[in-house]
Amino acid sequence: MQNSSGLGEIALSLMLLCLAGAIVLLWRRLKSSQSECYHLQNRLADAIEQTQVLLHTIRDGVITTNAHGQVELLNPVAEYLTQWQTREAQGRSLSEILPLRDCTTGEPLLEFTPNHTLERHTLNSAARAALLQTKDQTEKQVDSTQIEIYAPTGQITSRVIVLREAATLLAAGRVATWQDRYDALTGLVNRQEFEHCLQQTIALMPPDSQEHSLCLLDLDRFREINQICGYGAGNDLLRQVSRLLQGKVRRADTIARLGGDEFAILLYQCPTEQAMYVAQSLCEAIENLWFEWQGQQFSVGVSIGLVGLTADADPVTALKAADKACTIAKRHNQGGVHLYQMESPSAASASRLGSAEILQALESNRLRLYRQKILPLHGEETSHAVLLRMVDSSGNLVAPAEFTTAAASHQFIDLLDRWVITTLLASQTRSAAVRSRYSISLSEGSLTDPQFAEFLQEQFQTCEVAPHRICFNLSESAIRNRLETAVPFIQRLKQMGCQVAIADFDGNLTTLTDLAELPIDYLKIRAALIQSLLTDPATFAIVEGIHHTAHRLGMKTIAGAVSTLEIQRKLAAIGIDYLQGDAVAEPQELSAQTLKTVLETQSDSPSLTGK
Repeated sequence: MQNSSGLGEIALSLMLLCLAGAIVLLWRRLKSSQSECYHLQNRLADAIEQTQVLLHTIRDGVITTNAHGQVELLNPVAEYLTQWQTREAQGRSLSEILPLRDCTTGEPLLEFTPNHTLERHTLNSAARAALLQTKDQTEKQVDSTQIEIYAPTGQITSRVIVLREAATLLAAGRVATWQDRYDALTGLVNRQEFEHCLQQTIALMPPDSQEHSLCLLDLDRFREINQICGYGAGNDLLRQVSRLLQGKVRRADTIARLGGDEFAILLYQCPTEQAMYVAQSLCEAIENLWFEWQGQQFSVGVSIGLVGLTADADPVTALKAADKACTIAKRHNQGGVHLYQMESPSAASASRLGSAEILQALESNRLRLYRQKILPLHGEETSHAVLLRMVDSSGNLVAPAEFTTAAASHQFIDLLDRWVITTLLASQTRSAAVRSRYSISLSEGSLTDPQFAEFLQEQFQTCEVAPHRICFNLSESAIRNRLETAVPFIQRLKQMGCQVAIADFDGNLTTLTDLAELPIDYLKIRAALIQSLLTDPATFAIVEGIHHTAHRLGMKTIAGAVSTLEIQRKLAAIGIDYLQGDAVAEPQELSAQTLKTVLETQSDSPSLTGK
């Protein structure tokens, strides 16, 4: 009996052990399942947050509905276009929030009503022009695209509508046809509509302001291509240039084909100094365009006339001035940008400064360094942006955009980069080097210079400034144009201990994606976006989206061109990390005596030119 009892106890113990093991195993699986569930929840939360950031960053309006056509969400741009807020629109019919009509007939568009079911092959329907009646009963023309989301069973689960604003109506109460306002070949605004936009823009400008700029572009070699290859080739070139221009300016800007090989661009909230940089980048982009036709290759150039618009400007006079400036650029400068000053009969060319005058300024100490305070909003250390100025032979400061654009056209800009670095670093005493932080802009020429990194290393070895106290700014366009070179260049700067900023950023997520793995420190938002914060509700959402995206990637944000206290308050509300602009602090010339001593000792330095 005892043996039997002992065996029973052993059997019971084994059963209990097995049961305990099973419980432990189940508990572990449950914990694992809970951990996996928690992990999935975190990933879902991250995905939702990323989606919200993207919706706030993109410049198209986005509306989502359920399968029954009831509105669920509008992003900020869609709210601006429709004048409906998401909280008001949720649950309402799409046809109520988005009443779209055909541009030609004025009839409602059936595919955007909830009772109409599209065929499955229209999952990604093509964009089409339509008239939108907003909540406040005004009419806008939009390009609209509907995308349907299907369940595995084939049933529609939701719809996404993407909107992009087109030009305004020609006149109140009139339904304008597409042909009235657009160029049939390129799809751009035509001359008549562009003149209307220009007139409206000037009429809405505040007195004594210069907020917008006008560019007129004339292609080089277009007639030659037409004569050699025929009109089909010329038409294809015009379409290629149209797409290139659309990719280089903001969607808020208006691009038109005026006729033949002439284009015009209205740059909103873009003063002349900033417009100079935009025009120069357009020149470079078109000059880098090689047109291919049936095995033949042609280089393409462009001449650009630039005019700053004032509130008292006349649209016809402005267009004539831009055309005159374009002609001067073509005849006298062999292309490039020519700035026409409306207030004076004389024109100031972007290429007026000759190479000899720039070299003479360099040799006779007529270059000046200024610094402008970069204000931290969250308690970090104050730094300064370094600005380069040139004094002409009469002792007057040359317009910064005119000077830098001319230097770039004469291929001196990388030489000036070296001058700025050498002069600044050498001017810093030991005590000043410990206290100061500086931000220096580098040109695309320095980015592609194989000897620049070695030059910079030599400068740090012979000065009192630690590399971590210097931040180098690279423009987004330079990075995008030279991505294969930019990545190792940025890595080398970081290895030295320097900080790096992406400058002139306008919301291009592709650039951030390409550089996401690099330790970029700062993202400096494009000045034109900052300047339109108060006038364009969509811009506020874009800047806010850029800020949140930068923080997710470990970057801090800088807003330049802060010209008013109202803009400063808006940026503070978004949470921007640093502010720079005349409303924060005026540029101040660096100690003239210190720089004079440096300049006297560095004349004709071999390291400056790298030769």
